[in-house]
Amino acid sequence: MRFLFLLVVWTALSAGGALAQSAGGTQNKVRRAPAGVVDAVPQSITSVLPKARGESVEKLDSLLAASESAYKEQPNDERLQAWIGLLLQAERGDEARKVVDRHTKRMRNRALFYTADEAYVCKKMGRTEDYAAALKSAAEGAALQPGNASPLSDRFKSYGLFAEAVAVLEAAERAVLGMRFTYQKVLLWADLGDLPNVYRGYVQLLDENPGFVATLQMFLSNSLDENGRIPRAELLYDALIGRLQLGNSSPHEDFLVWCYIQEQLFDDALVQLKALDRRSGGEPVQRLSIYQLGRAAENAEQWDAAEQCYGYLIQAGVQMPFAREAHEAMWSLQAKRPERHAELRRTLNIGLQPQSGWPAGWEPSARLALAQVLVAGWNRSDSAASVLKGIPDRLPDNDPLRGSVVLFLGDLDLLLGAPFSALMRYAEVAQDFGGNPLGDEAAFRKARVAYLTGDIAWAKTQWEVLKTSTSKKIANDALARTQLLDEILAEDSTGASLRPFARAELLRAERSEAAAGRILDSLTRALPPSNPLYFHTALAWARWNRDQGNAEQTEAAYRPLVNWPERHALGDDALWEWAQIVANSGGSRADEARALYLRLMETYPDSYWSELARQRYRPGPKTAN
Repeated sequence: MRFLFLLVVWTALSAGGALAQSAGGTQNKVRRAPAGVVDAVPQSITSVLPKARGESVEKLDSLLAASESAYKEQPNDERLQAWIGLLLQAERGDEARKVVDRHTKRMRNRALFYTADEAYVCKKMGRTEDYAAALKSAAEGAALQPGNASPLSDRFKSYGLFAEAVAVLEAAERAVLGMRFTYQKVLLWADLGDLPNVYRGYVQLLDENPGFVATLQMFLSNSLDENGRIPRAELLYDALIGRLQLGNSSPHEDFLVWCYIQEQLFDDALVQLKALDRRSGGEPVQRLSIYQLGRAAENAEQWDAAEQCYGYLIQAGVQMPFAREAHEAMWSLQAKRPERHAELRRTLNIGLQPQSGWPAGWEPSARLALAQVLVAGWNRSDSAASVLKGIPDRLPDNDPLRGSVVLFLGDLDLLLGAPFSALMRYAEVAQDFGGNPLGDEAAFRKARVAYLTGDIAWAKTQWEVLKTSTSKKIANDALARTQLLDEILAEDSTGASLRPFARAELLRAERSEAAAGRILDSLTRALPPSNPLYFHTALAWARWNRDQGNAEQTEAAYRPLVNWPERHALGDDALWEWAQIVANSGGSRADEARALYLRLMETYPDSYWSELARQRYRPGPKTAN
């Protein structure tokens, strides 16, 4: 009976134009209900019913009769709300008040609870004075019966009276020293869109319960705007900093740092973490936070901010927690930045001297970094190989650093024109580290060598397996490769048409840039856009021009790829690479870069680059590096 009644009520109310009795007419006279009155029934009632929006309302009187009958059969709170909601829709507010009054008298022990119903009916009727009186009665009752303040607040909330719900909670708080309803009030302020109070409530929650940091992070994560930003973040920062000025508080600082990271304000986050580190005396947990901040900044490509984090840890001395990790991260980061190559080379050459004070255990990773910068900055493959001589033999087989060294030695073999030696090194790492990203990377490179040297079928088999790699980038790259080979081999089972393209890739791997460029230029001109190999070749040509510093040719090569009329396996790579070039070209093209990041997110949401694009699309107020 209960369910059927509510279903009938919802079907009728949701239909788009109820018939209602005129306030001054006879009981049998019906007319269309005023627009918007349908909302008179509380959401707490309608939300439990099946969706029936769009059906027509024929007879509101019959619904009222059904509602009244159901209430009389079982006079509970839910049926009371349904009945008075229908009465208000029929513009029979006085009758609704009488119903509430009779119900209140019936339930004398819960009379306070129904002041919410009285206030709601009076507010809907426009009875300002009566509404104010009901609200006053509710607040006074909450002060006298503070244990009932929370359910009374929930009753107001069920009618959408959020401010009134806050008022009764605050009345109870004023009446009882130490009573707090901060959490409930924060939720109600959020319903009201009252961000200043919401954020002040966050601060108070952390005062009351330091363990609330994770909960507040979840709240904010669920309330980010369309750009992934914290709404009116300055209000939150002001509230948190104002609290910290009153005295140190780790929970407030932790939350503030987290907020800064969400906004990519890494410099501001570092200031807070430095203060925490100094007060702790360099505890490992605080230094770990600074290291992780550097990693976050590096992932967002705010490289100066990342270097500041690593530099702070480095300055504290080699014996401090996370000193080695900070050094290695700094080396890796500076190796990515051509303008830092000379500085990095000097640092490593000095650090590898016996008198430097670096721990002996740092030597293998320092030598790997030096070898990498020698190749990246000066194309000194022979010198790099000499720097790494004997290093693999000094490390355990299962040490990831050993795997990285052997992997790089394989790259050197390719550069030095020894692809089969490279193949053996990659195979070794793939076997030793199978099932993790390092092993998958080695397997990918192993397949690539086979492909470059003409064993296309075997390479395809290996890439098929790597499409399920836990590394998203490797999986994406493997997918692109297999799709290309599928398309080519369908028309050319020998794969002969791939050989010029593979040759160009091999020449690039060997740093024979001029010869590779001539092949890629010729292929791009010769292949029609409909050819499966065209996009791959054109992207390789664009990358070649980018790496050679040919600005005009680079733009001319990328433009048709980023404007490709349909999704392509390498389309996300092209969009990301061109967006980065545009973003790094200066502030005048910032809007163009944002548009490219947005297109990447929308067109390739599952791409490895999509998350990085999201981060770049919503840079913080400070300019990204």
